[in-house]
Amino acid sequence: MAKTGLISLVLNQKKITYSQEKEDTTAEDIVKDNREIVDNNTAQSLNGEDIDAMRRQGATGNEIVEALIANSTIFEKKTARYIDECNEKLACQCSGCKCTNTWGGYQCGCSDGLLYMQEHDTCIAYIAPEHVPVQYGGHSWTDELEFSHEDSVIEVDVKPNNKHQVELSHTELPSLLVWELRVVGWDVTYEAQYVPAEGYTVLVSKSRKFALVDDPIITDSFKITEPGKVVLSIDNKSSKKKKLLYRFKFKTPE
Repeated sequence: MAKTGLISLVLNQKKITYSQEKEDTTAEDIVKDNREIVDNNTAQSLNGEDIDAMRRQGATGNEIVEALIANSTIFEKKTARYIDECNEKLACQCSGCKCTNTWGGYQCGCSDGLLYMQEHDTCIAYIAPEHVPVQYGGHSWTDELEFSHEDSVIEVDVKPNNKHQVELSHTELPSLLVWELRVVGWDVTYEAQYVPAEGYTVLVSKSRKFALVDDPIITDSFKITEPGKVVLSIDNKSSKKKKLLYRFKFKTPE
């Protein structure tokens, strides 16, 4: 068992004690359950006035939680306990990781503009998708004709069972709109339309379901001769979030 340091506060003639450290988890703790616990509203000796008084004296949120635990007659019998994953070094332990404790969990981040990878608990440098090869989830491929690494890629998360639309318009007419588009993992439906300010909608690319084995990147273009916009639609009917990558440019028609 770990030694437990105790702190006492006197609030409204009541002595409140709370622990600075938590006891070690034992095998006995693991097999406990809550079936024998009855909530009769007398287990907690602290009330709202006591907690307000602790706040006025400068107690932190963690200190208030510890006081509630120490002044509960049934907390130690419960299977659940409050865990500060950051202080107990249960998460975000990589070099450069920053751990922020939250109620019921924690959040990991990185310093110096690095990107946190949860599955590996590590921080990496962010690389823009236009510099990452297609086979590694990026938007760089060997058959690029209209675009180069200098043309930035826009990233959008398409929520499960949701349709996302990208609207592209230009004020200088006539103009040629060229775009590249891919969805990592595909399994979505893609469609492109031209919607003029007045008149009927023009179908640029008919609706098509793309699977993982299809071409990794869609390339398309449309000559705009009147005011309006090109609308690219990605319909994600799957139960998973999808990453949409696209870029575009306007050119003077030849």
